[in-house]
Amino acid sequence: MSKKGENIFKRKDGRWEARYKKGVGEDGKLRYGYCYGSTYRDAKEKVEVKKQLLYLGQPEAFSRNKKTLAQYCDEWLIVSKNKVKESTMVKYEAAIRNHIKPYFGGYLPQTITTEMTADFANRLIIGKKLAAKTVNDVTVILKSVLKYIARTQKRFDMIEVAVPKYSAKEIRVLSIEEQQRLVRYLLTDMDACKFGVLFALMTGLRLGEVCALRAKDISLKKKLFLSAKRFSASKISNRTAQKPKLFLQSQKATRPPESFP
Repeated sequence: MSKKGENIFKRKDGRWEARYKKGVGEDGKLRYGYCYGSTYRDAKEKVEVKKQLLYLGQPEAFSRNKKTLAQYCDEWLIVSKNKVKESTMVKYEAAIRNHIKPYFGGYLPQTITTEMTADFANRLIIGKKLAAKTVNDVTVILKSVLKYIARTQKRFDMIEVAVPKYSAKEIRVLSIEEQQRLVRYLLTDMDACKFGVLFALMTGLRLGEVCALRAKDISLKKKLFLSAKRFSASKISNRTAQKPKLFLQSQKATRPPESFP
């Protein structure tokens, strides 16, 4: 039974079938394309990719059996677009464009090995001198792309991806004496910048949360304010001269809006 508004239904053979409009034939009749999956989710993801590629005008570039990893990366980005925040999407695109595609882009997925992923991680650390956290993030994205391929293509068996471990740096907390000295400095010749630092120090808010506060979030009558959004910054391209783009986002689902007295 298909879901309302979607041409996706379960076939008698147990597979899920998703239908999409490919265009109009010479006879003026609509032409449809079909995607199949072992689950509703698989079929839905495949048909979303096909629709997006048709919209972009490049369905021919994605052959059925000889797709390179670069092409699967593009598909994965399309599927992931509505699942993550815009700033996260920018980071995904940058990691794939700057690191994953230059190394793996021309390979067929079935030719990629665990040893190749280990060499890839080492090149990022030693060759490009990237931080361990950055390399970890990039390899996790590569692993997600390969999982997408394994889920949608029966001929591809998931491999173990070498994801380097990293230890988060210990955050140094200011001593009481250092806090007092900082507060005295901030209270001298107060300006907007100093007030923002003092506000963050006294409330525990992050910089992006302080910048996202609006007048309606503050209640002088109740003597409290609400922190529900935050700003984050991401570069749109790998050009260092380009200014980062700011994204206003809601707090994570696991962290509800907080009230502070």
